[in-house]
Amino acid sequence: MADEKKKLNASEGIENLFGMDKTPEQAEPIVEPKEVAEKTEAPPANLPVAEPNQLPAELTPAEQDVEELSVEQLRAMPDLSQPAAGRSVTRVVLSILPYLAIFLIGLGLFFYYFSDFSFQNLLGDSLRLESLTAEDRDKNLEQLKEDVGDDYQVWIGQFFVDVNDASIISMDADVSGNGLSNLEKYMLNLNPKVYSTQGNVGDGQMVIDGINPWTGQPFTEKQQALVERYIYKELISNRITAAAITRGVTKFAQYVTDDSPYYIDPNTLEEMTNSGSTVVTPPQIPPSSGGNSSGGGGSVPTTPTAPEIRPDQAIDTSKPGLLEIPANRISVPIIWTKEVKDFDADLKKGIVHYPGTAMPGEVGLSYISGHSSGYLWDRSPYKQIFATLGQVADGTSFTITATQNNGQQVRYNYVVTGRGEYRADDQAQFVSTADSQVALSTCWPVGTVDRRLVLYAKLTQTER
Repeated sequence: MADEKKKLNASEGIENLFGMDKTPEQAEPIVEPKEVAEKTEAPPANLPVAEPNQLPAELTPAEQDVEELSVEQLRAMPDLSQPAAGRSVTRVVLSILPYLAIFLIGLGLFFYYFSDFSFQNLLGDSLRLESLTAEDRDKNLEQLKEDVGDDYQVWIGQFFVDVNDASIISMDADVSGNGLSNLEKYMLNLNPKVYSTQGNVGDGQMVIDGINPWTGQPFTEKQQALVERYIYKELISNRITAAAITRGVTKFAQYVTDDSPYYIDPNTLEEMTNSGSTVVTPPQIPPSSGGNSSGGGGSVPTTPTAPEIRPDQAIDTSKPGLLEIPANRISVPIIWTKEVKDFDADLKKGIVHYPGTAMPGEVGLSYISGHSSGYLWDRSPYKQIFATLGQVADGTSFTITATQNNGQQVRYNYVVTGRGEYRADDQAQFVSTADSQVALSTCWPVGTVDRRLVLYAKLTQTER
């Protein structure tokens, strides 16, 4: 038992070196000093060979001298079959190789995890965006904003002369409503006021489809790498949907082209400005026009069911709500997003309620969205929270819990009544009825941003 514990596993190289890959019968015996002394190599044929009795007595090795050498000393003796210089270099190289390998591995890990170094810089690429790694997208974007800050200010100033409103000229704003932020339009060399550069499909949708809005052609390999590294396609889809819902934001209306959802004709815009209105109410869509839904909003009756809510009973939007679908093991915070530009940050905290839509418990459609997939380096625990949304069956009950302005909690009970799949800007998904409804939305199928899956649910009970 003791001998077995002493037997250690060895690498193949170590086994070959010390004969550990051989059985005890195959292994060569350790040569004792006396045997070494008796074993001699034949001299080269071209040298004169003296007979043993012709050797001077002082050159005859004494047996006792050989016996005084230890086995370790004999093993340490140089290999005389190789030139002296070659033996020295080989021994030095072999001795430092393990340390060199450890150093290189450590250096590689350091640059991978802790450095913004990019080998593309060594190739002379002048594009500063490429100097960042994709290990942490949020960190990259913040660094990117800092790196291009001065250039961005010059660029945005060409389109918005004497405009100092941060909600319009900030890097995170989407003035045109096409789903691309000002920073993303700067990166792609697009006009931030124009909804569709090609005049047909919105620029954001073209980026989702892998088309360069500026050329109308598929992105080059380098351009696609840039898009994948810094532009989140699912977030573009969320912005497109938000713009389609809220529509007619007056502070954007005067700058955008007439194909933008934020466009308002000059006469109406003047009337709204004088009245202090900021958002145009989304168009009322008949329940029967449910797009390509399968029993979606169109199957919901229009009888009013939600009571009037007093101000103190309204939801306190400074405190997250909670969505729970027990049958599908979904439990996630609801963030009451104030502005579309906050989507990216809020989606890392849970799912988001779209500004401009009804609040839970109110008459109308409350539109709520969450991620179904995310980048590998996205560390958010909610990046796939709605990956199983399609498995939520019709008739499933769920609850939304929120905090009221009076500090008390309220629980709204809903039942899923139908679903549909839509393009991000399809107005049919924003079904407006006289009921209190919730729409749970996500990009679909999982791992793509091709369409949006929307589940519709009707309020059945309110618990205060």
